[in-house]
Amino acid sequence: MFINKTSMKKITFLFVFISMFGYAQTPISNDNIEEAVSKWISNPTGKETTQAFRFLKKISEKSKVLDSIIYYNYTDRSLNDSIRSKKYFYTYDSNNNRTLSETYNWDDTTNDWKANYKYVSTYDSNNNLTLTESYNWDDTANDWKKDYKWVGAHDSNNNRTLYEYYEWDDTTNDWKGDYIKSVRAYDSNNNQTLSETYDWDDATNDWKGNSKYVYSFDSNNNQTLSETYDWDDTTNNWYRSGTRIFYYSESHLSTTKATLEVSLLLYPNPASNMLNIDSNNSKVSKVEIYTITGKKVLSIKNTNTINVQALPSGVYTIRISDGVRQTNRKFIKN
Repeated sequence: MFINKTSMKKITFLFVFISMFGYAQTPISNDNIEEAVSKWISNPTGKETTQAFRFLKKISEKSKVLDSIIYYNYTDRSLNDSIRSKKYFYTYDSNNNRTLSETYNWDDTTNDWKANYKYVSTYDSNNNLTLTESYNWDDTANDWKKDYKWVGAHDSNNNRTLYEYYEWDDTTNDWKGDYIKSVRAYDSNNNQTLSETYDWDDATNDWKGNSKYVYSFDSNNNQTLSETYDWDDTTNNWYRSGTRIFYYSESHLSTTKATLEVSLLLYPNPASNMLNIDSNNSKVSKVEIYTITGKKVLSIKNTNTINVQALPSGVYTIRISDGVRQTNRKFIKN
């Protein structure tokens, strides 16, 4: 599989983003300020190489979180000598969330540390990550240069409601959407009620709708509605492309009849021409349709597909029977 340079940068950003900020907030209980480790490996010829290393780990005495790590490479095992290799520097907020991570490489030419990569992060009052920006060191400008950005948000129950990815555009000297934007919403019981995804549109220099789902739940957290939306480029807005309505009997948690109730689905709902019954392999022996006043307007046997084109627009009750049990559902005729 071929991975281009841009894709590799994205993978690297996501990997380091997760690894550095996914667990780094945990305070370190070890009071040791320095720790040294060395390791010798063999090269393909079977001879030992000089790629042994040790590192110095500095821990804040006040907050017990990692302040910095310096890596050293051994140049000669017999001399037990070493040179600096890499340095990692960290800072934290008052809640021990890591807000800064900087990486430096040792420069033999200047005999000093040279900046390499940097992450800056912020958090909300519940310690949820809300922003991470990554930077590369620019030798020409002798300063940090923006690279990638992640933006997130959470509701009061710590459900993630937003995440966006951006990359820095040198041409416009501004952030440009990259990968995906996702918007979510939840009810008071933490049931997800909305899911929207967006792709970046270079023509408008903004996010463009991709997919949208809307969900509803009853007081028992049973899903009652699922709506699907697609993006219309002409109106520049969402349009509904599908609807599924779920009905439950009062005893659907404990009776055999409930299995039939839950598995029965009507689609599309609303319907204009054909109304389908998904009975999950249960036999449909008879179908009757009633108006809201109780008048029977249609009766048909042994079919899962009903032609409702001739019915006036409105709300109807459909009675479905398998010959032993029956259930009533509602549907809308467009």
